Amino acid sequence: MGLVRTGPGVSAATNTSGTPRGDGPAVFCGAARAAAAVALWLGLAGAGTAAQDAPEPPAAAPVTAPPAANDPAALALLARAAAAQRDSKPSSETAPLALHAKVQLQWKAPDGSEISLDAERRFLAPDRIWTRAIDTFRKSETIGGFDGARPWLWSRAAGIRWLDEPGAEADLRQLRQDLELTELLTTAFQLDRLAPRLSGLAPLPDEQGHGLVAHVIEGTVELPRDGKQVAARLRLWIEAKTQRLLGARLMVAGEKPLQICFTRHQRNDGLDVPRKIEIYVDDAKEPEQVLWVANLSVTPQFTDADFAPPK
Repeated sequence: MGLVRTGPGVSAATNTSGTPRGDGPAVFCGAARAAAAVALWLGLAGAGTAAQDAPEPPAAAPVTAPPAANDPAALALLARAAAAQRDSKPSSETAPLALHAKVQLQWKAPDGSEISLDAERRFLAPDRIWTRAIDTFRKSETIGGFDGARPWLWSRAAGIRWLDEPGAEADLRQLRQDLELTELLTTAFQLDRLAPRLSGLAPLPDEQGHGLVAHVIEGTVELPRDGKQVAARLRLWIEAKTQRLLGARLMVAGEKPLQICFTRHQRNDGLDVPRKIEIYVDDAKEPEQVLWVANLSVTPQFTDADFAPPK
């Protein structure tokens, strides 16, 4: 879909102990959802830019070892965080995953110029996706997606382009990655649905910062990559007082560590949603991107027309 990524891995700035930094009291960055959030938002961030500008990620090792058992104490921490995240249990844990998100993204281009996009994404498992990106300053608009019939990319300047035709292989590959990563994000925003995907989950020592105490747990999660599953280590920070997910660090062999800060939480559609998301690359001191979440729902009601290209 021509969505530019900032690099094969994204991480939040950390101190020398690996504790993530963030806005205000959220010294612990991200959430379990952060593991996927970064991928979704990075995809949205470059909508409408040539896919060949994005670097290819290094190959990751496939998952081969049998899953390790989860520690009961770590599972209990995750369960409490899942309960705090939602107002109620989902009506059906077997219902198709769905997501509707609107965000504003801000980041600096390599030349130092400021870039801002208003972005929207719709997703319905297993394969429906629709993404709109509007440049805040130039007002240029790009929309891409898959409606169940054909993958496509549309812009005001060029009109519709079908991504199953010759010459669109890079954009089609990016669209496939967006689908895989958005599915993971949607799962992670519902921690009760994330737990079954984790293995070897174990508690780590508590950490403190900015007057907060955070429980820390870490385990292995399988990520979709080009039709395969690869193993990644996922570390989560859970605030001891509120059970809110404050931070996550994703580590994949051969890639830079991934970390996100989630702050300024508010209830939205029955979820505890961070209004500010800071994305860091390779333990940088400054965020690679800042996202302001306008709206996020994991219970949208879509029709086929919601994924169709513009007429």
